[in-house]
Amino acid sequence: MSKLTSNPSSELRASEWKAMMHRYETRGQSVTEFCLREGISVATFYYRRNRLQESSTALASTVPVSDFIDAGPLAAEVQARAEIRIDLGGGVVVHVVRG
Repeated sequence: MSKLTSNPSSELRASEWKAMMHRYETRGQSVTEFCLREGISVATFYYRRNRLQESSTALASTVPVSDFIDAGPLAAEVQARAEIRIDLGGGVVVHVVRG
């Protein structure tokens, strides 16, 4: 269980909140269970999640958009596992696994 001080929302940086939201997405717990484990309130969880989504949307609108992403050459003899995870925001995640 994470040890947070009495006012976690003001003491964690955006990168730490992003990491926390990633943990939530990968654990498969309810919001209530996750918040108890992390030591934050449910209201803080939703507030921070919304703030992160808003900042992601604002950033996305300033970044040039391309219809193609070059993942590099894929040699037939390479047997390594490759994994790509793209968070599109709004709860939409594209996860591609090869190998």
